[in-house]
Amino acid sequence: MHRNRLPFLFVTVFSFILISMQGGALDDASQSIQELKNARQDESPVALKRILAQSLGNSVEKKLSQAFLDSRISSDLNALQTLESWLQNHPAAPPEDRLFAYKQLGSRYMAFTLYAKATDAYEKAAALTEGNPDSDLEDALDLAKIATTVPPIRKRGATGAELNLERDLARLNRIHVDISGTISPMIIDTGAEISVAARSVAEKSNMQFLDGDVTVGTTTDNVVGQLAVSNTVDIGGMVFQNVLFLVLPDDLLTFADGQYFVDGIIGLPIFITAQRMGWTKKATKLLLGDKVHLSDDKRTPIYWHDGGMALELKYNEVAFPAFFDSGASSSSGTVLLKSLLSVRDKSSLLTNTEIRTGVGGAVETKTHRLPEITLALAGENVVLTNIRVASEKLNEPDGDIAIIGSDILARTQSFFIDFKAMTYELELAPSE
Repeated sequence: MHRNRLPFLFVTVFSFILISMQGGALDDASQSIQELKNARQDESPVALKRILAQSLGNSVEKKLSQAFLDSRISSDLNALQTLESWLQNHPAAPPEDRLFAYKQLGSRYMAFTLYAKATDAYEKAAALTEGNPDSDLEDALDLAKIATTVPPIRKRGATGAELNLERDLARLNRIHVDISGTISPMIIDTGAEISVAARSVAEKSNMQFLDGDVTVGTTTDNVVGQLAVSNTVDIGGMVFQNVLFLVLPDDLLTFADGQYFVDGIIGLPIFITAQRMGWTKKATKLLLGDKVHLSDDKRTPIYWHDGGMALELKYNEVAFPAFFDSGASSSSGTVLLKSLLSVRDKSSLLTNTEIRTGVGGAVETKTHRLPEITLALAGENVVLTNIRVASEKLNEPDGDIAIIGSDILARTQSFFIDFKAMTYELELAPSE
């Protein structure tokens, strides 16, 4: 009898151990899936790449996260088919996940100037909100609807361009742009999802105005403008057609009691169409198209960002995405950076109140200043001094650690971006 019970006891104990081990494995898997979901909701492609490299099975969340990552790391429109396929194959997925996917599709189609496709994606997203879309989705849908009939940007003329850059009173880089025969000094802004023109410039350039007003968020407040299309935007011989502009009243683009006027902004869609862009000689020259030559061994990934594009950079040897905004005069840290600061860096933070000025007006905000911080971009250690560190979340995704502004460009010998390969490279100027 005892001999019969021992095998039974062994099997029972073994089964208990096996079930316990499986339970632990299930817990680990659930934890990894939750971590993956958090990274997706934070819109952090750097974290997603790391987590997706693990063995996570074939869950619905993994498929959605992979589809989202594919849409952020490729300039090929086919990459968006992964998101489209996920939506087709998961009609019963939680509404919040389908809403996320449709909003991402809308954002990416807008960046590729496929306005009809963007409208369709945003309308499907709005339908999932049961009549309560947030203001960002509402504004994006309104803009896409007005632009629905505008064809995608096309490029003709020269295959590359080299232009002199001029730094204005706000320390922003401008080039002279020929818009249908009218030449204006325009700011180069990789952080702009759409190009911008002052009303007076748009009228002189004979832009074709579209019916309806649009509301656009800025760093300080929402502003109302109108959309217009230019048939030709000539930048150093490279000619871009069907360029959509947000047209704003002149007074919204006039600052410092009339001493500073923004004629317009050349936004990211034009540079994506050029396929490559770069700055050389401490940002005194802008290169476009085949004038930009990247090496094969110094490339670092870039990612599509809700507001434009993000660079991969490192702080304390850990990689994060950072929004690249050449239309910002200085770099700054996000509230995420503040939470990650080393003990030494955190102890040097200075708290003060500042006035932030933008198209939407001026706002007073409590912020921090960091006397010095070292970040690694494309393998180069860059020391930033006296940068602002946000004390609250602004418009950046939760996974972004910083906003990299034009102050970085002024310290480089070269800063090249390849939108087709989704990489960039940086070389500091000799004095650095």
